Amino acid sequence: MSQMQKYYVVKSMKEKDEKFAEIEAPSLDKAASAFQLWCHDNSNQVKDEDVFYIFSFKHPLQFDENNRLIEPQGEMSTITRL
Repeated sequence: MSQMQKYYVVKSMKEKDEKFAEIEAPSLDKAASAFQLWCHDNSNQVKDEDVFYIFSFKHPLQFDENNRLIEPQGEMSTITRL
Protein backbone atom coordinates (compact mmCIF):
# COMPACT_ATOMS: atom_id res chain seq x y z
CA MET A 1 0.00 0.00 0.00
CA SER A 2 1.28 3.47 -0.91
CA GLN A 3 2.18 5.90 1.81
CA MET A 4 -0.14 8.90 2.10
CA GLN A 5 1.28 12.26 1.04
CA LYS A 6 -0.04 15.78 1.57
CA TYR A 7 -1.13 18.10 -1.25
CA TYR A 8 -2.12 21.76 -1.39
CA VAL A 9 -5.20 22.86 -3.31
CA VAL A 10 -4.94 26.45 -4.58
CA LYS A 11 -8.04 28.23 -5.88
CA SER A 12 -7.35 30.68 -8.69
CA MET A 13 -9.95 33.38 -9.16
CA LYS A 14 -10.10 36.41 -11.42
CA GLU A 15 -8.84 38.77 -8.71
CA LYS A 16 -6.45 36.53 -6.71
CA ASP A 17 -5.18 33.05 -5.83
CA GLU A 18 -5.58 31.51 -2.39
CA LYS A 19 -4.82 28.32 -0.52
CA PHE A 20 -8.14 26.47 -0.53
CA ALA A 21 -7.53 23.07 1.08
CA GLU A 22 -5.08 20.35 1.97
CA ILE A 23 -5.56 16.74 0.83
CA GLU A 24 -3.92 13.49 1.89
CA ALA A 25 -3.63 10.90 -0.86
CA PRO A 26 -1.17 8.24 -2.06
CA SER A 27 -0.45 10.13 -5.32
CA LEU A 28 -1.13 13.36 -7.20
CA ASP A 29 -3.60 11.56 -9.47
CA LYS A 30 -5.55 10.22 -6.47
CA ALA A 31 -5.56 13.69 -4.87
CA ALA A 32 -6.91 15.20 -8.09
CA SER A 33 -9.59 12.51 -8.37
CA ALA A 34 -10.66 13.03 -4.76
CA PHE A 35 -10.86 16.78 -5.26
CA GLN A 36 -12.86 16.41 -8.50
CA LEU A 37 -15.35 14.27 -6.57
CA TRP A 38 -15.53 16.95 -3.86
CA CYS A 39 -16.19 19.61 -6.53
CA HIS A 40 -18.98 17.49 -8.00
CA ASP A 41 -20.57 16.90 -4.58
CA ASN A 42 -20.20 20.57 -3.54
CA SER A 43 -20.94 22.31 -6.84
CA ASN A 44 -22.78 25.10 -5.02
CA GLN A 45 -19.44 26.18 -3.48
CA VAL A 46 -17.53 26.31 -6.78
CA LYS A 47 -18.02 28.88 -9.53
CA ASP A 48 -17.71 27.93 -13.18
CA GLU A 49 -14.76 30.27 -13.67
CA ASP A 50 -12.77 28.93 -10.67
CA VAL A 51 -9.62 26.98 -11.44
CA PHE A 52 -7.90 24.75 -8.89
CA TYR A 53 -4.26 23.66 -8.81
CA ILE A 54 -3.00 20.76 -6.73
CA PHE A 55 0.65 20.68 -5.62
CA SER A 56 2.74 18.44 -3.41
CA PHE A 57 3.62 19.67 0.11
CA LYS A 58 7.31 19.26 -0.83
CA HIS A 59 7.67 23.02 -1.35
CA PRO A 60 5.89 25.79 0.58
CA LEU A 61 3.32 27.88 -1.24
CA GLN A 62 4.35 31.42 -2.11
CA PHE A 63 2.27 34.30 -3.43
CA ASP A 64 3.42 37.54 -5.03
CA GLU A 65 2.36 41.07 -4.05
CA ASN A 66 -0.79 40.72 -6.22
CA ASN A 67 -1.85 37.52 -4.39
CA ARG A 68 -0.93 35.37 -7.37
CA LEU A 69 0.65 31.97 -6.84
CA ILE A 70 4.35 31.66 -7.55
CA GLU A 71 4.28 28.20 -9.07
CA PRO A 72 6.28 25.74 -6.96
CA GLN A 73 8.61 23.16 -8.50
CA GLY A 74 7.35 19.66 -9.11
CA GLU A 75 4.21 18.07 -10.48
CA MET A 76 0.90 19.86 -10.59
CA SER A 77 -2.68 18.93 -11.46
CA THR A 78 -5.22 21.45 -12.77
CA ILE A 79 -8.99 21.17 -12.27
CA THR A 80 -11.42 23.45 -14.04
CA ARG A 81 -15.21 23.54 -14.09
CA LEU A 82 -16.74 22.82 -17.49
